[in-house]
Amino acid sequence: MGDEKKRRASHVSTGFRADSFTFSTGRLQNQFCSKPRFRLARGASKRFVTQFSCEVAVLGGGLAGTGAALSLARSGVDVALFEAGTLPRHRVCGEFLSPESRQTLARLGVLPRIEAAGARAVNSARFCCDGKSARFDLGAAAGLSISRFALDPLLVGAAQNAGARVFLASKTRTLERVGDGFEFESGAQKWRAKAVIVAAGRAKSPKSARKTEDEARFCGLKAHFSGVDLEAGEVEMHLFRGGYCGLVRVEGEATNACLMTDYARLNGQAPDAFWAQLCRENPALGARFRRATRICEWQSTGNVSFGRFRPIGESGDENGAPNAVARGALCAGDAAGYIHPLTGDGMAMALRAGELAGAVARQIRGGLEIEEAARLYRAAWRREFAARLQLAARLHPFALRPRLARPILPFLRHFPALSNALVRGTRGAL
Repeated sequence: MGDEKKRRASHVSTGFRADSFTFSTGRLQNQFCSKPRFRLARGASKRFVTQFSCEVAVLGGGLAGTGAALSLARSGVDVALFEAGTLPRHRVCGEFLSPESRQTLARLGVLPRIEAAGARAVNSARFCCDGKSARFDLGAAAGLSISRFALDPLLVGAAQNAGARVFLASKTRTLERVGDGFEFESGAQKWRAKAVIVAAGRAKSPKSARKTEDEARFCGLKAHFSGVDLEAGEVEMHLFRGGYCGLVRVEGEATNACLMTDYARLNGQAPDAFWAQLCRENPALGARFRRATRICEWQSTGNVSFGRFRPIGESGDENGAPNAVARGALCAGDAAGYIHPLTGDGMAMALRAGELAGAVARQIRGGLEIEEAARLYRAAWRREFAARLQLAARLHPFALRPRLARPILPFLRHFPALSNALVRGTRGAL
């Protein structure tokens, strides 16, 4: 039993060892700091410490945050990256990198390392619903699959090697706009930055105001399995009442199963019980997992909501309710808003948004006023993402209602131009 727990924790198929922070490139070993690199002077109070500074602070070490930090560090900016968690770890994610992400990763200089870490090419997609299915080639929209357990430490390590200061297990709080910059706390440290990129996710952004009511009704679950009867190089989407589940082979023998469901469908069940129910009710899904074994713990995220997007922090919304992100901060990834997971474009959007935010933050460093930079970033964010977000919102109701989606599958199967148009509409420029 003890060996099994160790195997699940280290996820041997990825080549990582969680206990020593090593990974397959061999470059990074015990370099991530779980505590800040600064120590208090002897006898000093933890509440009154020297203020530290950086040109740009990135709050959140996911794809958007590491993409921003890496692009900034590569251009010589003094950037500090703060991540509340430790690495490596699993995250709720479809673990599919759509094709435009290749271009972003190439510009960041990490694409060869990601491919060497075991990323798989994904060339086809299949939608399954009520016993019917439609398979189509992705063509120019082919992507990559790699676990976040492998990808996130690789990106953080690349940012650190490029010159970024990295602080893991370092929660940030009390983000405030002060004069011509921002101030916040991390652990016992007080920090000041000319620009801040908030990439800590919707629920984890530093609070500068009271918590607002969340009307979300969706949650996400994710786990890795071995022994799944799924062809490598294909991403598969299973639609069920109230949600959908995506499957894709990642590095090694692991298959990622990531699903989104509404709370009414989950009905308070534990993840294993809910998963067993889904496999019974959806024969095509159950057949894939007949001989499968779960090899990591279930990961979950709650209160997932769609439709409200906030690429920059504001002092308050139009109804006068306070906002959780300081005015003028640049928001990227889930901190700016969720795209419906059905599209498989969330990872690519996060990387691209981090790159955009980094480009604007460089201009703040060069003297651009924060308000003007915020307007510039908001316009760039909307230009880049608005169209695909709108199309994803229109497709989402069909995915939640199999009786509506089922009649569409034959058209996707027999008319490749239709499936290609839907794929292109939920992607950025290739």
